[in-house]
Amino acid sequence: MSETEGTRFEALFEHTDDAVAEVEFVDGEPILRAVNPAFAELFGVDSERIRGEPLSEYVSGMERRADW
Repeated sequence: MSETEGTRFEALFEHTDDAVAEVEFVDGEPILRAVNPAFAELFGVDSERIRGEPLSEYVSGMERRADW
């Protein structure tokens, strides 16, 4: 990804009205690495404090799937 593409992606991530989460799969479970302001507002969380926690703690209906 070029620097310009990275900058555009970061702007989109931060300014979209949709809740967006960046996750890393650890042992098949999505672990939060970053969330945008819309996610933090929708779920009533501090975006810094939830880093490293499972996404399933915040999004109901998440099930661990073998194909992740």
